[in-house]
Amino acid sequence: MRQLNDAQPDDGLLDVAILSPRTLRHWAALGWGVLRRKQTVPGMETYTATRVQIRSKRAQPRQLDGDLIDPGRNLTVSVRPEVLLFCVPQPATDPDLAHDAGAVGGQAGRVRETAGF
Repeated sequence: MRQLNDAQPDDGLLDVAILSPRTLRHWAALGWGVLRRKQTVPGMETYTATRVQIRSKRAQPRQLDGDLIDPGRNLTVSVRPEVLLFCVPQPATDPDLAHDAGAVGGQAGRVRETAGF
């Protein structure tokens, strides 16, 4: 999401967006705000934290790194600073890695070849 412009993979923080639309009209306003890349979007709050705990009254479907895990009522996520090493080139056309993924992939391939991988 562009609304999390300040999100950095190496800053030791989780960037969290809480969406709270209640009606179809709220969903439409939220979607329109996201599509227009507005800094503030109705029905969406953003936060940063080193630890996030989510609680629900009933079991909810959950994912871990894109894979489904057993449904549950609680989920706690925390940051382990400097555990994961990122080594990616800065895209030339946009500082947001998601917007220049093709160029980054090509550069990453050249880096791997140079390193002998």
